[in-house]
Amino acid sequence: MPKKASDVMKSPVVTINQNQTIYEAIELISKCSFSGLLVTDSEGILVGILSETDILKYSQKDSIVPLISLSGWISPHTEISDIAAVRKGADLLKSTPVKKVMTKKVISVDKKSSVYDAAQIMNKKNINRLPVVDDEGLVVGIITRSDMVRAIAAGL
Repeated sequence: MPKKASDVMKSPVVTINQNQTIYEAIELISKCSFSGLLVTDSEGILVGILSETDILKYSQKDSIVPLISLSGWISPHTEISDIAAVRKGADLLKSTPVKKVMTKKVISVDKKSSVYDAAQIMNKKNINRLPVVDDEGLVVGIITRSDMVRAIAAGL
């Protein structure tokens, strides 16, 4: 019998509330060495996902951090006048809620879904992390590509 998503997922999952700030998300991502976070509402229901790419795109789009490229590189030729722009950008990150930047259309699987279904979704949609939810939409886990590889190695 094929394993269920709940058999290969990681749990508990580190999440962030949609009303917390992007700055708080950056701190959490840095502290935990994640490339993204699941975003929940006040009841723990999955409402979005926030990736490092989302943060960098937002930072560039609104010139919040004008010296950073998508690769994360900061110019060594920074002028003093740019320091004020960076400071203003940092202040904006501290006041902007995650829900403004997060990806709202999130693909997830039910904890009772088969590992095969989860693998197909990840492959077809080219996603690296797949949130696992219960019947009420509450986040109960996450499956990453490395979790899937371990499941394959274990013989599913």
